[in-house]
Amino acid sequence: MHRVLSPHRATHLVQTDTTKKNFLVNQFNGTFNVDVIFTDWLKFNATSNLNFQHITRSDYDNSLYGSKVNVNGELTKFQYYYLRTNNVQTLDFHKTFGDHDVNVLAGHEYFNEQLRYLNATATGGFSPNILELDAFATKSNSRSYGERYNVEGWFSRVLYNYKEKYYGSLSYRRDASSRF
Repeated sequence: MHRVLSPHRATHLVQTDTTKKNFLVNQFNGTFNVDVIFTDWLKFNATSNLNFQHITRSDYDNSLYGSKVNVNGELTKFQYYYLRTNNVQTLDFHKTFGDHDVNVLAGHEYFNEQLRYLNATATGGFSPNILELDAFATKSNSRSYGERYNVEGWFSRVLYNYKEKYYGSLSYRRDASSRF
């Protein structure tokens, strides 16, 4: 028995076979923490956060059927890379001397963010099996850029109380940025 497909259904099957979409995401998020206790009144902490993403996408619209027949097929490639880190180190001193309670915190923070972006389109494909931009005759709508942003800071805090009746505090922070 033979089955005849309608022209609409046949076109859809051919389009599915010659139209290719590829999307890939790699991502990693992590927090790393270290505590060092020197004495019961002196402690060190280091905390780092990491966020990484890498995304690639490739879209091919075939040259045989559909909206890209008049340009002999179209290929679009997209790539996105993102890395963010934040690192904080603190040293904490907390001690009581008779009626006096003193807490001193000193720290450093470093934030770094990097971004790279690429998007390009080409038409006039040589073969639906070679899906690289160099295998297409006409390149268009290409765009790429990169960004980097850093912040580095130093901070401190002093807390004092006398007989838990009189309190004082003092804090300071100084930051530097790569954007001004």
